[in-house]
Amino acid sequence: MPVITPIGGHTVYLDARVLLTNIPPLEYPGEALTVALYGAGRVHSVEIGTVMFGRHPDGSEVPAALDLVRQAIRGGPTPSVTPTPSSRSARTSHDTRLT
Repeated sequence: MPVITPIGGHTVYLDARVLLTNIPPLEYPGEALTVALYGAGRVHSVEIGTVMFGRHPDGSEVPAALDLVRQAIRGGPTPSVTPTPSSRSARTSHDTRLT
């Protein structure tokens, strides 16, 4: 996978232009990858590239230098029990805690 290295302590950057060579920069490969990751596995990420930096105040648009997708890496202690879909569905409708 085209990953920008070195990987930081809390994030990974994917190079969307290398992964999605069939999508031109002005058709937003970073945004396409972000949407595909969320649709495939509910992976939260953010585009850092042409969508974020390509539009100028006069309305013109040029490709950004890179089209990256940033994914955060969870840090710190992990919970000893991870909620499963069945445990979530067992809650009552008035239980508003976030998982």
